[in-house]
Amino acid sequence: MKRVVFLVLFLAGIVLLANSNKVFAGCAFDNYGVCSGSCSCPSGTTGSCSCVNYYGYACAATYSCVTPVPQPTSPTSCLPPNCGQYDENTYHCYANGQTPVCTQDVQCRNQKWQCTGNNGGCTQWSSWSSCYPAPACIQTKYCLIGNAQPQAQSCTNALGCGSGGPTATPTPIPIPNCMNLSGPSTLTAGQKGTYTADFSSPQGNLSGEIFAGQNGTGVWYPGNKAISGNSGSLSFDWTPTAAGTYDVLCRAWNDAIAECRGKADYVSGPPVYTCAGPNSSMVVTVVAPTATPTPGPYIKLKNSSFVSDNGLKDDIPAVPTAYDADDDGTANFIITQGGIVAAPSINLTTYNASAKPSPGNWSAAYTPAPAAMTPANFLNYLKARKSFTTISDLGSINTNGIYYYNGASPLTLTSVPSQFNSYKVVLVTSGEVDINMSQFNPTQSVALIASTINFSSSVTEADGIFIANAVGTGAGTSGLKIVGNLVVQSTLTQGRSNATTTAPSLFVVFSPQTYLNLLPFMSTANYEWQQLQ
Repeated sequence: MKRVVFLVLFLAGIVLLANSNKVFAGCAFDNYGVCSGSCSCPSGTTGSCSCVNYYGYACAATYSCVTPVPQPTSPTSCLPPNCGQYDENTYHCYANGQTPVCTQDVQCRNQKWQCTGNNGGCTQWSSWSSCYPAPACIQTKYCLIGNAQPQAQSCTNALGCGSGGPTATPTPIPIPNCMNLSGPSTLTAGQKGTYTADFSSPQGNLSGEIFAGQNGTGVWYPGNKAISGNSGSLSFDWTPTAAGTYDVLCRAWNDAIAECRGKADYVSGPPVYTCAGPNSSMVVTVVAPTATPTPGPYIKLKNSSFVSDNGLKDDIPAVPTAYDADDDGTANFIITQGGIVAAPSINLTTYNASAKPSPGNWSAAYTPAPAAMTPANFLNYLKARKSFTTISDLGSINTNGIYYYNGASPLTLTSVPSQFNSYKVVLVTSGEVDINMSQFNPTQSVALIASTINFSSSVTEADGIFIANAVGTGAGTSGLKIVGNLVVQSTLTQGRSNATTTAPSLFVVFSPQTYLNLLPFMSTANYEWQQLQ
């Protein structure tokens, strides 16, 4: 009887549980003696429920169903005042459903890090971490985007947005600073500019840099330099290569903790911030360089004078180079025993302000003479005052003297005639003489007087006295040196340059000995005598 009574009471208990308002169960033995059925917690509760075989005596439900602690759901008020609504899914505070705004510090909700900021515009916070006993946290977290001052906070384990637990206390992040940036605001491309700024970090670990950029993108980074202590100054040299408008900014590091840059356009977000300054950036205008004029070929004389009916313009370079050992390399138009330079106008200082006519700086404004010793005038002089020989070829020269050539024109010399190595000769022609050889260097003194004298580009040196209405020096990049004298009555066509652009392209060295050797033929001797009784 006792066993039967027990089963009745136990079954009654089963019925009671099944009829309770906490569990919905349909537990029973099947034909094979297996306890099974459906079992669930009532609506509004959570937990577990299952059918259990009680030693073959009964098949009943066992459960653990609890009513959860109410959690605030969206929308709910964030920290007052003016914090808007709280979104459970994004953990953001919204104002009127728009951009997340939080004008007050927000607590740590469900151990998740939220934005803190008292400067407006917090829009996002960092990932969450487990909290140590309040108010400590494993690591420092910051507001990622917006205008709020970056701050750290401590977990409070508060369950409600705006309720439970104290408000987190923000801790300022040690952001370094750079300021007082100075340097030139205008540079020429290729010109060096020196820029200086002051740097500071409350915690030390300080380094700094000054860099340049355009439209938020850096174009020049010289590399950062370490600074001992909490503050110091640094200077950097920048040489821009292209014209344009640039930002020049300073940037400061507090080791790997935080960095500041001098302009917001170059800040991507924490741990990089805009420097507090003041004067952490400046605008620099880089202009294209003005093209430097290049001196053209120029002429130099030695131991001579210069007289011209035309104006004199000679492009003596800023740093002249000597033509050869006969040239002293100075910026004088006439070197060594320089005579006077006479011309209607004289311009020697276009590229070299120190250039002078001669060591004595002798010059004069010259008014052309009404008569000049042209080849035609010299021929008339010969006919009136001198003895000369008319020839049609150079082979007819057989002694020292004056020869008038009336042969084919032009008279082309491709080598030094043997007669010029044997006799002192003054050769006069009303036609043209062309010299086409590398070195015209007769062993005797020679003077060529013609209407036109042309030196080919192959001639590098010509020894003698050359007088003509027009003279052409030829082209090419090898200079032309004349030892003796060059007299141009009308037009000098100077097409020569010099491979060494700072050396003369035409170098005339006056040779008194050549004149002395030809003096009997190029002058008139006057004798005065009287008879004594």
